[in-house]
Amino acid sequence: MKTIKAKIRDILDHMDILSIPITDLENDDYLLNYGLRSINIVLFIKSLEQKFGFEFSDDDMILNNFKSINEIERLVKKYMK
Repeated sequence: MKTIKAKIRDILDHMDILSIPITDLENDDYLLNYGLRSINIVLFIKSLEQKFGFEFSDDDMILNNFKSINEIERLVKKYMK
């Protein structure tokens, strides 16, 4: 079974929106430095919601929650409780 981080990486890789290969990305790298932009963030969030089967609340729709794989994992875990 894939980890949450692996699933997040799969989504990013499938969307092909980063300027570096997903294998070169560290879990704490700032995603905006590698091509994640506002329109991509919206599509990425929708993909996360579909993959994990929940919707993020408006309160959690802040850039800091999506700045790195580690932060995204933390947020996803909050919804999976």
